[in-house]
Amino acid sequence: MRLKKIIIPSFCLLMIIACNKSNDKELDDQANKITLQKPTEHVQKLIKIASIDKSFNSYSVRAFEVYNDYINLFGSNANNMELDKIVNFSQIDDFQLYSLKHLDSAIALPVLKELNPLIRSYKINARAFAVTINSCNSYYSKKEYRNDKFNQAAVLHKLTINIYSKFKKSDSILRVKSKKITQKIENEYVNTLKEEGLEVEYLMLVGTKDIDYLKELLASNSYNDLNVEKLTYLQDKISTTYNKLTELKNSDKNQFNQYCNLYYSNLEHLNQSINELIQRKKDKRKFTKDEIKKLKHNKTSARLVVGSIQSVLFLSERVLESCKDIKLKRGYLNSEIATKY
Repeated sequence: MRLKKIIIPSFCLLMIIACNKSNDKELDDQANKITLQKPTEHVQKLIKIASIDKSFNSYSVRAFEVYNDYINLFGSNANNMELDKIVNFSQIDDFQLYSLKHLDSAIALPVLKELNPLIRSYKINARAFAVTINSCNSYYSKKEYRNDKFNQAAVLHKLTINIYSKFKKSDSILRVKSKKITQKIENEYVNTLKEEGLEVEYLMLVGTKDIDYLKELLASNSYNDLNVEKLTYLQDKISTTYNKLTELKNSDKNQFNQYCNLYYSNLEHLNQSINELIQRKKDKRKFTKDEIKKLKHNKTSARLVVGSIQSVLFLSERVLESCKDIKLKRGYLNSEIATKY
C-alpha cells in the first residue's frame, strides 16, 4: 500500500503525458512553423518562458543531481548514505511549483501561439517530475527503506530517471525554439537600428553578441587548452567594433548618451584585457607564484591577474552589465525607434 501511495500520483501524471495529443515530432513541426511579427507582447512571452530557467528549472536540476549522485555513490547501504542531504535538497517546494504560473500567463498572451504546445508539454513533465522527486524525498525522510529493505527505492529510482528524462527533453525543445525566436527578434531590432542610421546603438548590440561568444569560449576552456586562433578572431571583431565606436565618438559626440559612454569605456578595458591574454599565450609566459595564489584565492583576486581568463570574463560582464537596460537591450534606446513598436 505504501508503494502505491508514493507512485500513483506520478503514474497519473504520466497518463496525462501519454494522452497529450502532441508528440515530440509534432511539437518540433509546430515550432518550426513559427513566423515573426512585431515585438512587445512577443518579448513579454519570451521573458516569462526564460524566467522559469532561474526558478523551477534550476531547482529541479539541482534536486535531481543531488538525489542521483548520492543514490549512485552509496547504493542501497543506508548506513553510509547521507540521507539528510537527500532530504534537504531533493525536493520541489510549493514556491517552485507556483513559479510555473508564469507559463500560464505566457500562454494567455495572444502571440507566438505556436509555442503554446511546447509550454504545455513542459508544464506537464515538470509537474510529473516534482511529484516523483518529492515522493523520493518522502520515502527517505520517513525512513521507509528500513521496512522494505530498499525494495521501493529501486522502483522509485527507475521512475524518477524516466520522468526526469522526459522533463529534460521537453525543457530542451522549449529552450531551443524560444531561443531561436529571441534571436530573430534581436536581429530585427539590430537591423532596424542600422536602417534608422543609429549606428552607435547598432554597433553596441553587435559588440554584445561577440562578447557573448567570447564568454562561451573562455568558460568552456582552461588557460592551457585555450585556442589562441579562436580568441584572436573574436578579439579582432570586438576591436573593430571598438574602433568604429571611437570614430563615431570623435566625429559626433551627440550620438553618445550615458549608456553609450559607459559601454564604450568598459569595452575599451575589455579590448585591452583580451590583448593581454593573447600576448601571454603567444609568449608562453607562465603565471608567477603570486599570480597563481591570486587565481586560486577567489574571483575578486583572480580578476586582477593581468592576462588571465578571469580578468577577461570579469570585464566581459562589465560590458554586458552596461547593456542591461531593457530599452538598450531591445533596441529601444532611441525614442524614435521606441514609438514604432
